[in-house]
Formats: sequence, structure tokens, C-alpha cells
Amino acid sequence: MDVNNLQGKKSSSRRDFLKGSAALTATAALAPIGLARAEGKLSSQNGNGNGNGIGVCTLAPEQISGPYFRNSKIVRRDITDSEAGIPFLLKVTIMDEKTCKPVDKLFVDIWHCNSRGKYSGWSYISPDIPPEVGEISGINRTDDKVFLRGAQQSDKNGVVNFTTIYPGFYVGRATHIHIAIRQISKDINEEEHFAFVGQMYFPEEINTEVYKYDLYSKRRVIRTKNHEDNYFKNMSGHLSEIKLTKIDESDINRGILGEIILSVDLENISNFITKDDLYSHTV
Repeated sequence: MDVNNLQGKKSSSRRDFLKGSAALTATAALAPIGLARAEGKLSSQNGNGNGNGIGVCTLAPEQISGPYFRNSKIVRRDITDSEAGIPFLLKVTIMDEKTCKPVDKLFVDIWHCNSRGKYSGWSYISPDIPPEVGEISGINRTDDKVFLRGAQQSDKNGVVNFTTIYPGFYVGRATHIHIAIRQISKDINEEEHFAFVGQMYFPEEINTEVYKYDLYSKRRVIRTKNHEDNYFKNMSGHLSEIKLTKIDESDINRGILGEIILSVDLENISNFITKDDLYSHTV
């Protein structure tokens, strides 16, 4: 499909999508954009539910942070920074795995690659060539860009919302968004401990549809699917798959809504982003 045609739709699609984004924050307005259907699917996502239609209690699996984490602490909802792509609104609900209740005042970071598979801060590194290392702080940054990175504080319902684009892909990895969760505290030592570091994955049927467009395709690398991804297979990635709903079933370019519930152990101290990592020159 023609990338110019896709980009030409961007302005009108973005306007339509932002209307949907605004509606997401008001629960009474969810049904007109189809989000009620998505929430219905979520009721059994992570367990038997708590009586309020929210599935909880099954501990979300941690996964590696990868080499492209930055401790930038950019608090914002819209992380797009004019990156081209299919609009994507992500709603994450954080639950306490022990009490099965939503958790407020958590600092939730997300970061992901753009439509071509590049990460801000490392945007001059080819996404079609395997990185030399896969660990945090292992690759020197190439720039100071911050597209598709941001953080939000969870509200009383344990919810954070982000406006972004549907991620692209890079060699060797399935489509994913990174997430890291920590307590908000005036105590610097407490703030340095992450309770959860993970990755959120996307259903293959939607990946296949999105990646038909030239903006995401025309690559020299074969895309890795979920069942082919070692981290998805070996670190229970199926438990962190985002539930997706198209804003318009007839036109995916109008945007996609995504929801996921993550139950975390707030007393956990993650080994995937450590205090030492935060003081690395690349972070």
C-alpha cells in the first residue's frame, strides 16, 4: 500500500483519534468508540476478577529491559513527537498482586520503537541488524531524541493512558512496548527501586494488518512473530498481550485502542533495571 496515501490520512486520522482519546478518560463516553467491547474482553485477562469486571491477581511476568531504556522521566501523555504511524491509545491498569486492588501514585514509564523499528536515543542504529548486546547500558546513545518515550502517574483507579503510534519492529524481536513501574517517593533510594519491568505484546492478527502498509514494511528483515520470539516464549509473554479494538473496523488508519491489566508485586525489587543501571552513561 502507498505510504503517501497513509501519511496523507494522518491529520484527519489524528483528529478522529484524539476525539477517541478524550472519550477514554470519561467512562460514560466509552461505548461510542467501541472501548466497552475491549473492556469486556479484559474481564478475565489476569484472573477470576474482583467483582468489578476487572481481572486481577495473576502476577504479571517480568521481562528484560533491553538496551534502549533511558531514565528521562518525561511526564506526558502524548509521546508521539510527530512520529508517523497508525494512532494508538494505550490504557494500562496497575493492580496490587497481593490485595487485588488498583494502585495509585505509581510512576509508569513506557518506551518503544517507531514505525521503522528505531528507538529514540539510538535512532542512528539500524533496526535491521542485530545489536551487539541486548542488555541495558550496553550500547552508546547516538542522539538526544526522546520520541515514543514518556511516563505517567497512575490515578486512583490504577490507570495510566498514553497517546502514541502502533510500534514497528526490529530484527529478532516480536512487536512490543517496554514498561517499567516504580514508587513515587521523595527518598531517592526508594525511587531507584523498580517494582516491575516488563514488555507488552500485540496480537498477531493486528500486526499482520498493520504491517501491510509501506510506512511499516519495505524492510530488508523478516519480521519475528510472537511464537518465534525467545522472550515471548520463555518469559510468559502471552500473559502480557494487549487487548486491541479498532476505532473503525473498516479503516485501521483511524486508530487502535489498547488495554492491559498488569498485577505487580509492589515489594519486589526488579533485577532488570537496577540502581547501578540508572547511573550508567547511556541511561
